[in-house]
Amino acid sequence: MKSSKKEFAFENKANEIKTYFPHHLTDYFLIEKGTDSLQFKPHFDVSEFSKAKSKMIKNMYGDKVSAVMYESPSMDLVFYPTKAGIKAEIILRKKPADNVF
Repeated sequence: MKSSKKEFAFENKANEIKTYFPHHLTDYFLIEKGTDSLQFKPHFDVSEFSKAKSKMIKNMYGDKVSAVMYESPSMDLVFYPTKAGIKAEIILRKKPADNVF
């Protein structure tokens, strides 16, 4: 669902662990459980990725999940909440120019 926090595009507060998804990959994701929290973001060039989009996808386990997707010409990065935090999947559109990710 859309986030009530302006610095995030989407959030999931349905579980004991709360997850927040940024508008852009240049900003941080946030995971909270009680008073504990963890922030993270990719440490590679994410300038080609789109703004966050909410989308229903079939994940790598074959389950239909509500996900947040960031698209680029070469790959999509997909994130979705789980009871333990956030799961990430990479969908390659074409072979990367180098093999470093």
